[in-house]
This record gives sequence, structure tokens and C-alpha cells, in this order.
Amino acid sequence: MSFSRLGIFLLLLPSAFAVSQAQTGNTASRNGLEVFGGYSYLLSNPRFGATSDLPSGSGFNVGVDGRIHRPFSLVGEISVFPLNCNCAYYSTPMETTFLFGPRYSFPVPDSSKLRPFVGLLIGGSTYSNTSNRYGEAYRNNSSFAYEINGGLDYRLTPKFALRGAVGYVHSTLTPYDPQFTSSGYGRAQFDVDLVYRF
Repeated sequence: MSFSRLGIFLLLLPSAFAVSQAQTGNTASRNGLEVFGGYSYLLSNPRFGATSDLPSGSGFNVGVDGRIHRPFSLVGEISVFPLNCNCAYYSTPMETTFLFGPRYSFPVPDSSKLRPFVGLLIGGSTYSNTSNRYGEAYRNNSSFAYEINGGLDYRLTPKFALRGAVGYVHSTLTPYDPQFTSSGYGRAQFDVDLVYRF
């Protein structure tokens, strides 16, 4: 290699490095913090002979996903479910979960629009009801809760993505009425969210 070519190479090297760093920085910035929210459905898991099974319900969830070290992030999520109660004596009970924990996003090429993930969230669940009759079963109380979930992000634009997720939710709401049993059993949660990446 001649000295002129070597000189040109050395002059171009810093600019190439700067472009590479800018692209890396853009990628890190794009994936550094995400906010999401959308539709959520909590599916009851009926048990034969148990009169206290909490009903299913449609609601919404919102959350924040902060990347700590690719491919790991920390997620905080709140889900609110007005539970279905088809009875004239019952008001609409409300269950809310507050969960936090790690999420692992599987490495994919930058060109891929799909990004699968799995997560483990822990926190609490609250139950509220203004009905005197059904409210006597659980009244207004809270319990420990956790969720094991997984899903898939579909990138719409560099900033927006569509997320589908399914999770196993477990809480242990304790009833006050002895004819009702504990809610310590698993239920399925289905989410469809819009994701915005900063």
C-alpha cells in the first residue's frame, strides 16, 4: 500500500468510526426506554365445586420497559380489570395488578421486524367491590401476585411496535366469607399493546 492510500485510509477511518458509533447510539437510544399500553383480558380458570372463582374480565394495561443491559430490561406494569358479573345482585368488581421484574428479549438481527421476549414479574393484586353481597366474599383486599409471560413485538416503524403477550397470573386473594375459597390459582392474561420506543 502506498503512502497516499495509507493516508486516505487513516483520514477516512475516524469518520467511519463516528458513523458506526452514531448508528450504535441510535439503536441504543431507540431500544433504551419503551412505554406501552393497550387492551388486556384476564381469563378465569374455573374449578369444579368452587363457588369463589373470580370471573373473567376485559381491561387495559400500561407500563414502562427500561433496558439495563441488552438483552435484559426491567419492566413495570399496571393492569386493571373490571370483572364480568352477570348477576343483578352484584356490582362490577375490579381487580388491579401492580407488577415489576426482569424481561429477556431474544437477540435478533437489526433488520428483523419481530422480537420475542419472556419475563417474570412480581408484585401485588388488589380487589375492590361496592356490592354488599358479592363484596362479602373478598371485600376490598390485596395479596401477593406474580406473572410469567412471553410474547412478540412487531416493529411498525423505528419508534412504534405492536406487542402481543400471554401470561400466567397467580394471586392469593383471601375471602372473608367461609363458603368461598381462596383465589390461589392460576389465570391467563392476554395483552395487545402499542409500544413507543424513545
